Amino acid sequence: MLELGTLTTSFTDPDGAAPELDIVATGALASPDNERVYFGIVTAGDWVTPSRGYFSALGVEVDTTSDGEADFLVVLEAFDVFVPAIPFYVIPTTALYARVVDLETGQLSQTFEYVNGAYAAYPGGVFRDEPTHETHVFFNRVLVMPVELAALGLDPEGGRLAYRAVSGVSRMPLLIDRPMLEPIDTSEWVEIDAAAPRIALPGCLQGTTLCPGGMSDISVSLFGAPEPPSLLVLHHSNGDALRHEVVSLEGTLPTALSLAVEGGGNELADEELGEVLFTVTNQGAAGAAGSLSVAVDGGSLESLEADGTPCAGDTCEIGPLAVGEAVLVTARALGGSGTSMSVSASLISEGPCAAEPLSESAAFELVRVTPEPVEEDGCGCVVAGAAPSTAWRTSAALVALGALAVRRARRRRRHETR
Repeated sequence: MLELGTLTTSFTDPDGAAPELDIVATGALASPDNERVYFGIVTAGDWVTPSRGYFSALGVEVDTTSDGEADFLVVLEAFDVFVPAIPFYVIPTTALYARVVDLETGQLSQTFEYVNGAYAAYPGGVFRDEPTHETHVFFNRVLVMPVELAALGLDPEGGRLAYRAVSGVSRMPLLIDRPMLEPIDTSEWVEIDAAAPRIALPGCLQGTTLCPGGMSDISVSLFGAPEPPSLLVLHHSNGDALRHEVVSLEGTLPTALSLAVEGGGNELADEELGEVLFTVTNQGAAGAAGSLSVAVDGGSLESLEADGTPCAGDTCEIGPLAVGEAVLVTARALGGSGTSMSVSASLISEGPCAAEPLSESAAFELVRVTPEPVEEDGCGCVVAGAAPSTAWRTSAALVALGALAVRRARRRRRHETR
């Protein structure tokens, strides 16, 4: 199972005599923990064997310098076991592996990565004592070529590359100092970041792309992609069953937009705007979008904005939000003549697993401040109740200033009489 790369290739004669060289789909999946990238190829027809000597029916060109030119070529070769007791004698096991060729220097990688990411079940356990898996590399039309990132001059923390599948290639021209032959078919270039894959397969074999038969459910983990990638699923069977399929994750993953609310103080005086904060967070496994509508009971909505950007009317369009991303929606409301006001929000997001869109709501109540009654005597002095209001303080100050002016005028008249 891999991320789908492309379904577009350059082959101009899909009904020609070599369907095993007609590439119809490509895919790739990086495994930073495993320090490898896995390239998958699908052809229109079955090959007998994808490798004969230096001829590789399939290969992958890799551009690691972002100049649109291939820097490396991944080819298929057979692993032959040398017998030390008999010089120049080998046992042709036909065990296929992927090998990387540096197109500038002609150097070969020193690692042997077995096709499809698993060791075949050869009689006698020639290669390994660990469990083996038969992936039918012969008489087939689907193949995976594992490559160490180090063989491409990359490390797990800096793995940006572009790749394209090719057919009918060989590294022989490099051995005899001749120009490389043009591939029979080429796919489109596909860019990936091997250091930041968009998916992982936690339940598959040893961090590879191979998920052994008998697995009824395959777990797929997604990492922060705004839009989930499509998957290229290869069925390693050389029978009449389906060999490959493209699976779209769009519309199959539940969204998980959560809604939280808090207020900037729940007591308001007359003519004071109340502020309520709604936080929308994507807690799902893929990018998600939705809309947040705000309603005010007992007052009026004066303004609404998302992360500082004004919204249209009483509704904010949210997202798409990446996994873990959040947006802050601020609602400001003015209270009416009642004693309280409620500001509520309704979040609507698409729910593929539900018959209707998913919804979530939250509300916050703001209470009007009612001053305690104030009793005054005939001179304007407070005799009971709460502290005077601002208006009252202003009136009291004016009365005091008037009394002082009267006293000063009386003193002047007395002085003149004397």
